[in-house]
Amino acid sequence: MSFKVLLCGGSGLLGQELLRNIPEGVEVWAPSSTEINISNKAVVLDELRSYQPSLIINAAAYTNVDAAEENQDLAYAVNRDGPENLGLYAVEAGVSVIHISTDYVFGGEKCTPYIETDAPNPINVYGKSKLAGERALQQVCEKSLILRTSWLFGEYGDSFIRRFIVLMFEEESIDVVSDQYSALTRTDALSAYIWLVAERIRLCLPILWGVVHFSGGKLCSKYDLVKEVFHILMQENGNLKCKVVNPVSHDFFKNTARRPFFSLLKTNENSIRLLSFGNYEKMNKSVLKIYRELILENKTIIGK
Repeated sequence: MSFKVLLCGGSGLLGQELLRNIPEGVEVWAPSSTEINISNKAVVLDELRSYQPSLIINAAAYTNVDAAEENQDLAYAVNRDGPENLGLYAVEAGVSVIHISTDYVFGGEKCTPYIETDAPNPINVYGKSKLAGERALQQVCEKSLILRTSWLFGEYGDSFIRRFIVLMFEEESIDVVSDQYSALTRTDALSAYIWLVAERIRLCLPILWGVVHFSGGKLCSKYDLVKEVFHILMQENGNLKCKVVNPVSHDFFKNTARRPFFSLLKTNENSIRLLSFGNYEKMNKSVLKIYRELILENKTIIGK
């Protein structure tokens, strides 16, 4: 009998990685947001009672940080009510929830990595709604694991690195914020960790429920990351239209939402061994894979 997993957010960056690495003996249903609106309690309970998953993985979220300031109701519906509704079913059915959260639950006041017991202090609606989701889930479902992560990057789906790769073939110069710091987390590392936890749940092995930090670990700014990508692509193709990557202050873009200046997460020691392929210094292969895919998708946009 297969181990049935409901995956919410299967079309996202992490969701696509999870779907590409489904372990043997696991059946995954990854409905779209139109098939299951997780903010609708009645729909969630009805659909999940029909499917009867053994585990719920929630990678769905409203992640547009600036738009959340203007769409607070929607952000809270997805990021708070969604996890709560999934947790209500989990308690009813006696199953578990793995929920993905964010470093943005912290305000950036520290200068050392945040640990799981640090008091959250989000400074934007996105972070506040994600924290509300963590708390709502924990209040209704004891068997929940909340994985906080940061700056996801993978070979599949949209990411800020993919967007900057496109810009390097369209713009002569790129401005990137250099005074906000966190860590890049590869989706293959996080996906591997999630499936390991799922296997422990399937085998009824002990799980430390609660909040766990899983992040790339190496402190960097997005400017550091984009500069690294720039160097990788310059070695691959010297005909980039972009000739310079400029470091700029956080207030250069006049964003609607504030971002924390420092949100580095101290990764749980049990997760460290999986991060050997999560370090941004080892992302050359993925960057080049994305670059080559973009060329095949749209040769008129990407440099010749």
